[in-house]
Amino acid sequence: MLDVSTPLSVAGFTRGTLEHFSQQLESLGLSPRQGQSGGGLNPRGPLGAKSNLQPGSMISVQLMSGDMSVGADGTVTHIDGNRIS
Repeated sequence: MLDVSTPLSVAGFTRGTLEHFSQQLESLGLSPRQGQSGGGLNPRGPLGAKSNLQPGSMISVQLMSGDMSVGADGTVTHIDGNRIS
């Protein structure tokens, strides 16, 4: 098997901050990239139906929101009840 890093989209941080923490984040298996902020508006309702998730589906998780935001993207490998891996 091949380890694949998790793309990490960060917005609201300076380039210098991202460069400062990149090595630490990469050691955790994360691949930080400068992203854009969506303006802080909350979506109305869910963006996707949980019933449509299946192995191979793309998934995004918002880890932090506000003036600065952090999100991670990945692929669903396995679903076991309410647990997604």
